[in-house]
Amino acid sequence: MDEVQLAQKLGIDAVRVEDCAASLTQNGSYNRTWQCRSPEVRMYDRGSLFHMVCSSAPTLKALQHIKEEGIGIRRAEGFGQVLFLPFERLIHLKHKISAPKTELGNILTQVAELRRAKYR
Repeated sequence: MDEVQLAQKLGIDAVRVEDCAASLTQNGSYNRTWQCRSPEVRMYDRGSLFHMVCSSAPTLKALQHIKEEGIGIRRAEGFGQVLFLPFERLIHLKHKISAPKTELGNILTQVAELRRAKYR
């Protein structure tokens, strides 16, 4: 889902992703009904964070709808779940990790590897 589609779902003019801390994985699955494999798709891992800046404040109803419905593909399999955090919470999370950029990259890589191992 791109920024234009997300803005439409939120009922606002524009959304811009300003910053993110995300990991990508290849996810495949097996369809037991049809007894075949689903193609592998590259998706964001659980726990990926995106700092989005909106042109105007979305309504609470729009945020709740996206939270319940999810975004992206394969939502029936549990992918695409969304949690909205206020900006103050994001700043708090950023200040919790006060490592230099090179160490921060290593920490995020280790966290992503642990997260992948947990969900395998």
